[in-house]
Amino acid sequence: MRNRIFQTYTKLQTNNLNFIVHFENNKRVVKSFKEFYNDVENYINKLNYLKNKRSLENIVLIGPTSYYWMVLDHACIKGGYKSIAIPETYSAKNIQDIYNNTYIDLTICDFTQKDIISLLNIDNLYYFNCKDNINNSFESIESAVLNDNKNENLIRDDYTIVFSSGTSEKVKKINWSFTKNEDKKSLKDRINLLFSIINYKLSFWSRRDNKVIIFMPFSHPVNRSIAMSALMQNVNIVISDPKNCYKHIITEKPNIMFAVPPVYEAISQNIKIRLEKFSGIRKVIFYLFNSLGINGLGNSNPIKRIFSVLLFKKIKKLYGGKADYFVTGSAPINTDVLKIFYSVGVKVYEAYGQTESTTIMNDRRNFRIGSVGRPKKGAVKISQEGELLLKYNAEYHEQNKEILNIKDNWIYTGDLAYMDNDGFIFILGRKDDVIILENGKKINPFSIENKIKTNSNIDHAIVFSQDKLKVKAIINYSNKLEIKDVYQWISKVNNGLSTYEKINSVYLTSEPFSIENGLLTSTLKIKRKSILEKYSKEKFEPISV
Repeated sequence: MRNRIFQTYTKLQTNNLNFIVHFENNKRVVKSFKEFYNDVENYINKLNYLKNKRSLENIVLIGPTSYYWMVLDHACIKGGYKSIAIPETYSAKNIQDIYNNTYIDLTICDFTQKDIISLLNIDNLYYFNCKDNINNSFESIESAVLNDNKNENLIRDDYTIVFSSGTSEKVKKINWSFTKNEDKKSLKDRINLLFSIINYKLSFWSRRDNKVIIFMPFSHPVNRSIAMSALMQNVNIVISDPKNCYKHIITEKPNIMFAVPPVYEAISQNIKIRLEKFSGIRKVIFYLFNSLGINGLGNSNPIKRIFSVLLFKKIKKLYGGKADYFVTGSAPINTDVLKIFYSVGVKVYEAYGQTESTTIMNDRRNFRIGSVGRPKKGAVKISQEGELLLKYNAEYHEQNKEILNIKDNWIYTGDLAYMDNDGFIFILGRKDDVIILENGKKINPFSIENKIKTNSNIDHAIVFSQDKLKVKAIINYSNKLEIKDVYQWISKVNNGLSTYEKINSVYLTSEPFSIENGLLTSTLKIKRKSILEKYSKEKFEPISV
């Protein structure tokens, strides 16, 4: 992998065709891959200048997703430095704990994080993306020491350390490496590679106008891997952020997107509203589109394209219009959302993975709504308790062995799942979140929460029990919905639940859950612990069951 990445950097030097779009003060800025490469080299020069003054190997990067974060990341990779990517949403205490337990030579922080970083005891600190003239601006560092090793492959296998930002809110230090043994290929590997190349040439991936949008944190390695893959495959890149991603999806029209469920949920609600306005002949055509299976055909199929022109001209604008490769992950998604997209001809591929372990993912040949995919035989199994187990592989998992729950060569993920007769995996939620009542009955809150959220004006729902006797729910609803309507909706949901599952009381809040108020992770997952700490002692109103 190191060699492939180094070859990619070499090709970037002359690539004026592909580009990276980012936004500064609401202004659209375009950089060619060649300009990006030059910016990377400039940052390597600055790092080498600092290295000449003192020992430099481990570099902390902190800041929201931005073009400059991406340049710094690749400067570390190409320059042979090891990055330590700390999520910008972490508290001062969490960040200080990381510094106390990690060897760090240099910190480079986005200027927007200055307030929280100034609270910490940090040496050798520089700011990037500065708006003011300050002494420790990274951009103002001299670049007199040129990168004399620019033609030498200095890329490390162990290129970064990351930290989980999951719903458990327990900070885990995770090592990430590039794949090793890239030159040791068996005959079977070479045959598979040949078929992969053929499939690539015949697919949309071989086009030069592909565009991926990235708006999740670069502190998460998956998003950095997406950016790296885009550079390697000549895919144009749009760098956005969670607040502006919906606007940029519409204006930039990406055909490739990796996003968390809330993004697809929001888009699907708007699609649903448009579909409900269909009448007369359009309803008939829409019925034929789905009943004949045209919605499942490839985007280049001429029949599908004709139907799409007749039906979805306005709907396509809601997601950019192309949607060749849309992927969701990070948390389970409501199957109703996937079905809405599929009804208009868009496959949203669901993926499952843990930052410190393996990824399972749907693909074009193995696609099933509600499933995260069909892994190779022997790669996963379901325990008697319904927990998803991943086969331990020393080559990929050894460096994070201490933080993985491994028994008998299986990784216990803590996620509940089931496997159907065809080998497809379906995720049911977190094992730790299961409610066990005093009478021994078990309740999976995720399934109830998804039923509640089928109301488009309910953004979040947290189902729990404090006394192991009665079930409660915290409902985060939109101001578009009147309180009495929320109560009626919960009663309606209760009608479809078993007696022991029924919600007995609720607390309603219209305060948006966000990253800023600490109720969502940096990947937009709900922080159950924080939400329960904030609201569980409030007065809950009874629901008639």
